[in-house]
Amino acid sequence: MKFNKAYDLMCTGSRLMQMNKAGDRPAWYLVPGGEIDAMVAEDLKRLENVHPNHDALFPGMSQTWMMKS
Repeated sequence: MKFNKAYDLMCTGSRLMQMNKAGDRPAWYLVPGGEIDAMVAEDLKRLENVHPNHDALFPGMSQTWMMKS
């Protein structure tokens, strides 16, 4: 999925989520939307209006991000 489509999905409420695949490989998904490339995920996380939810197992870490208006 290209950045522009991923951005549009986040604008309509999709959340960026980091998950693991078999073998503990990290994978990135837009929910709803589907799997995205790690570089697209990093580009989305750098946006000023995309914020972490601080919801990971350890304090100060995030597993999901959402776009704030």
